[in-house]
Amino acid sequence: MKKQLAIILSGALLLGSLYGCGDSGSGFSGKTTAYEESELAEGTDLRTALHVPDSVKETWHSNSGVTVVTVNAPVYFPAINSSVPTLEVTLRDMQKKEALEFAEAVFEENPYYCVKYDKQSNSLKRLPEDKIPEIPYELHFYSEEKMDEERAVYAAELSSFPGNVKMEFQHRTTVSGFVYCGETALQSNGWAKNTSLSPEEARTKADQIVKHFAPYMECVEMNAAVGSNGQDDISKNDSELHLTDADTQGYIFHYSRPYASIPTTYTNEECSETEGNPDGYAPSCYYESVMLVLSENGVEWVQWKQPYKMGDILNENVKLMSFDEIKDIAMKMIPLKYASSETYYNPNEVSIDRIKFGYTRVLMKDAPTRYMIIPVWDFIGTYDSPVKASGDSGKEINGWIFTINAVDGTSIDREYGY
Repeated sequence: MKKQLAIILSGALLLGSLYGCGDSGSGFSGKTTAYEESELAEGTDLRTALHVPDSVKETWHSNSGVTVVTVNAPVYFPAINSSVPTLEVTLRDMQKKEALEFAEAVFEENPYYCVKYDKQSNSLKRLPEDKIPEIPYELHFYSEEKMDEERAVYAAELSSFPGNVKMEFQHRTTVSGFVYCGETALQSNGWAKNTSLSPEEARTKADQIVKHFAPYMECVEMNAAVGSNGQDDISKNDSELHLTDADTQGYIFHYSRPYASIPTTYTNEECSETEGNPDGYAPSCYYESVMLVLSENGVEWVQWKQPYKMGDILNENVKLMSFDEIKDIAMKMIPLKYASSETYYNPNEVSIDRIKFGYTRVLMKDAPTRYMIIPVWDFIGTYDSPVKASGDSGKEINGWIFTINAVDGTSIDREYGY
């Protein structure tokens, strides 16, 4: 139903310290009524005022009964005693200073060079630091060892396209391709298997690395990670990944930028769809994020995507819908979303194992080049849709299920960004 993802996350090792550890196409104007002070009694936090429960355990069905949505989810809501603002952001380019700080952080103690491809000699040449432009649209950093070979032992690259700025680093000797996350990589004590690196040590090191190049980012999610070992089919169940005692295993971290001490929720969905949008209304553009994988060997993989430039506050304190109102919308809309594929899949099984309040970025109404940060509710879990003809499973683990605007109740499609 959806494009395959480079990462599968299985939610087990969500540390408490990480997270406190109508018409969606119309856009959201941000012009809402602020809370009156009298609406929040003294000492009453926003969770109480909005009647947010600790968890939800229910079952929802489509009209046909073919789609079944099982909800058994804790509800994550940060401690908020004051305002919930909305604000404007713009997409920006990576600066030379940031690229160098990124390389310094991810290469750790390993020597590295900034290099460029020389067409005349058909080889890589060192690029002196004083020759790097202040806004570099493409950079390559290779480790000293095997610098002139096609696949360096360590490599970091900056690629810049409109809305798709990304710095990426990979240690290419310990993992073959992508990194998986699955339940088979976890132990009952919360440690990843086959590693001497504790979750606490990994978190401390991850924070140090990310703070070196993006000090404003905060860790919002942590899971176990396992090297893919060349297995390209990421739709396999955890038990089919054929892990061995020799597999590289560690931890994967996701970082995002908080606003007013409220985290931006991480989901595995990118804003990447443009097909079918009138006049290209929703251009493809990454959400701002950092993903980092650590093992006892050190940094395995890092992605830093699309930094933002902070803009004006659009509303100092928006009024939020109650949780009951949000849940009523979800109960109707989530079965409806998946019921549209019942012709091809039978049954549709959706399991929601987390409900999170936080921020996300959306396009501003009638302004396709302007973006705003708004509060939303995200429903995250597992979607399994066996194909009728073949019986093959389209299972997606720990994936994005649905997002609801916390102010006006409209649905937000994270693939399109509004």
